[in-house]
Amino acid sequence: MQLIINNIANLLKFSIALFIMITAEIILDTRRKTKKGYPVKIRIYDTNLQKHEYVGLKIYQDSEHLISDSLIKQRDYKLVKELEFITSKNLDLKESIEIIKNGIPLNDIEKRILELESELARLKGQVNPAMLFEFTERYILEKKNREEQVRLFTSLLKKLTSFIHPLEDMPINDIKIEFLMDFQSYLSKSLKNQSVNTYMSKFQTVFYEAQKREDLNIKHFNPFKNLKKLIVNNDEDKSISIESLKKLMTYDFDDWKYIQTENYKRTIDLFLFQLAIGGHDLVDITLLKWSNIKDGRITFKRYKNRKLSNGGPTIDNKLFDFALNVIDKHGTKNDERIFSFIPFPTYDNEFLEYRIYLQHYNRRLAAIREKLDLPETIISKRSRYTFNTIAGNLLINRDIIEELQGHSQSSISHGYYGGTFNEIKDAEHLKVIEAVFGE
Repeated sequence: MQLIINNIANLLKFSIALFIMITAEIILDTRRKTKKGYPVKIRIYDTNLQKHEYVGLKIYQDSEHLISDSLIKQRDYKLVKELEFITSKNLDLKESIEIIKNGIPLNDIEKRILELESELARLKGQVNPAMLFEFTERYILEKKNREEQVRLFTSLLKKLTSFIHPLEDMPINDIKIEFLMDFQSYLSKSLKNQSVNTYMSKFQTVFYEAQKREDLNIKHFNPFKNLKKLIVNNDEDKSISIESLKKLMTYDFDDWKYIQTENYKRTIDLFLFQLAIGGHDLVDITLLKWSNIKDGRITFKRYKNRKLSNGGPTIDNKLFDFALNVIDKHGTKNDERIFSFIPFPTYDNEFLEYRIYLQHYNRRLAAIREKLDLPETIISKRSRYTFNTIAGNLLINRDIIEELQGHSQSSISHGYYGGTFNEIKDAEHLKVIEAVFGE
């Protein structure tokens, strides 16, 4: 008797898993106002996938709240009927979008066509399954054509290839939670948790991109949904103390024998220059041009924000004496870039020359750190954390710190503080300079 009950329970669970729940509602999308007003859309939600899709209605309203006028009421009535049809046929998200876009089929023949098309798509996915490596290579090529970085995706493909060896490829529809957990465990044997999480995130991106392609007939499921990220220790203090920074500044390399120290001295100068102009990444220093300097100020946009609208916030910081001395000492005055001895990060070779330079840069910093017996890890990225920490310890306004580091445009009322905003910002910036460089 108990066995029968268990079988019935399992059957019910299986039936529930097969049932697709689609909900939909008319909403006013207030995220972006067009010239015509805010767009009215239908938001469709698949409770299994936990995924939203939107269908535009080509209706606009000026109000920030949806006004239920006659047009909206008519469309809402039609939407109720469409949802009834979707539920009765247990349609998935993709099929539901088609119904909401095009309406309920007018007769039994059209209904049957819809059902057959759905079945045909399912069968195509079984006969000619979309293969993981084949699609990943296609996706990498698409990104290359858009001149986007593909290094991590290429590395992911190599690791997947090694993981499933001797198999040459696998169907995307065969990706299950068990496979993902095994791959995650495989990566953990040679990588830190943060790197493993990064690779799994890129893997999920590839899977989602495949799902978007109708010609691939990927099943509507999310095997990544229940995959837990590995725990990453974020408690490490990534800043460098003022005491250690002063040791870097005053180090004379007298105890270094048989080593050309010029590159090491220049590396220290550049690292401290990163800090002196607001704690900026080496890639931003690399891209600086002489045209970025005007009236004793350095103006540029962060490379990280290159894909944002207008390139993200503009950084406009004062150049204090230490930064000016580094520019005068190491600047390549006959070139367009200030520090043209650093290889330009070109897309064509996946930033290879720049990445090699960065590796040597960080190795030199590590060697100096070891020689000085400093307690902190010193790499190029630490300048940003260090500036932020020192500024915070000096009780500098958080909005001003974000302005100096190019995080966001400040909402500070300039008049409230008195004077121009640059005067206020420069005065706060000077506090960090004096604490570190003693200017």
